[in-house]
Amino acid sequence: MIFWRGLGFLSIFIPAAVFAVITIVFNLFEFDTSRIDAQLPLAFSLIVGGVIVWHLGKKLNADSNKVLVDQETGQQYRLGVLHSFYFIPMQNWGLIGLIGGFILTINSIFRLF
Repeated sequence: MIFWRGLGFLSIFIPAAVFAVITIVFNLFEFDTSRIDAQLPLAFSLIVGGVIVWHLGKKLNADSNKVLVDQETGQQYRLGVLHSFYFIPMQNWGLIGLIGGFILTINSIFRLF
């Protein structure tokens, strides 16, 4: 079963790649991660990945809403591919990532107190 259309798989791949880069950077520069909450790298990757996915989804899905109408038969044809993951458009996954990242950030701030 296919869970994405077009480039919808990037909705998960981009935040995962951002998280991998953050993890590699933390390990390369040997940051002291004992002083930060364990959720903050994931929250940051969801926020940054969400912004990237939202912009990319808006750009890719801009042409998918155009409808071509045949003058003779009146039949309508949708142009382009709707880039989606689990039937949700990419730009909506970007918003979901942003909301999840902010929730994790707020949660980790309240853990400090």
